[in-house]
This record gives sequence, C-alpha cells and structure tokens, in this order.
Amino acid sequence: MEYALVCHPQTLSQAVEAITVRIARGHKGAVTMRYSVLGHIEQIVLPSPLDAVRTDGLWQHSCFEMFVRPSGRQGYCEFNFSPSSQWAAYGFDGYRSGMAEMEGMVPPEISMLTTPKRLDMHVALSVGLLAVWPDWQVGLSSIIEEKDGSKSYWALSHPVGAADFHDQDCFIAQLSASRAA
Repeated sequence: MEYALVCHPQTLSQAVEAITVRIARGHKGAVTMRYSVLGHIEQIVLPSPLDAVRTDGLWQHSCFEMFVRPSGRQGYCEFNFSPSSQWAAYGFDGYRSGMAEMEGMVPPEISMLTTPKRLDMHVALSVGLLAVWPDWQVGLSSIIEEKDGSKSYWALSHPVGAADFHDQDCFIAQLSASRAA
C-alpha cells in the first residue's frame, strides 16, 4: 500500500512538496518501506552515512518513523530510521507510557538514493514480536530538518494541536497478516 503523508499545519516546509510511503508486510514480522520525499532535496539536512547502530534521539533531525500496534490494543512499538542508517526501536505499554528499548532487534537494512528533486529511503525490518499480531494499526511519519534550521512534521493524520505521532489518531493505516503460503 502507498500512503501520502501530510505536513502539520503549524510546521510548513519550504523544501518539501510531498512525502509518500509505500509499505508491505511480509511473513514472520517482516516489513518493507520506501519513504519518498519530493522537493528541493539540497535544502534538507541529511546526516552522513554511519554504522547501522541503535541510536537515541534520531527524531531531533531528519528521520522517518513507523508506529505499530495490534488492532484494538493500547500498547505499541515505535521505530525510527535515519538516513545515516542509524535506527531505534521502542515498546510502549500505552500512550507515551512504559517506554523501553525493544530487545533482540536485528538492525534494519536502510539504504538511500537522492537526486536534486527526490529522496528515496528504503527500509527492510524484521521483528518477530510483530508476527504474533495478525492485524496492525500503523502510523507513518517523518521529521524533516531544513538547512535554515526549521523542521516540518509529516504524518498520515495529525491530532488537533501540536504534532504528536504517538496520538491514536495517527494510527490510521491497517495492515493484515500475509495470507500467502
């Protein structure tokens, strides 16, 4: 499925015209995503490539995110992916509560391709815990840092008020378990 992200109305971007995310759920907790950013890519702050290690605070700069919870539940997982190839994964018991690093994670595969008008970031993630959830509610989001210091916040949907990707109103994509053998 492909989804269009919308910019939060309080954080408009001068550099980005559109962001789409193509997401596919595979077997055993596997998920692949392609985040595509259209606009003036040279105006976006992109970190240099680094080792693919777990790193906190990625949301403070250009970052792509996925939030997943089992349908009808309060607990959820948050995944952060940096264009540098650094990543983070957290579990929550409820809305912004009970946060803990997800243990036993295999680092996601992250690759990026840029042109002056487009950035494509591919992410391949495998999380066994997610396999036991037959139906997922998903929130897809992005933070874009521009060279002038401004940041824009993009998501499938935004709650009233400040940008908050953890809000239940952001979990609007539905992904069911693959039925293929």
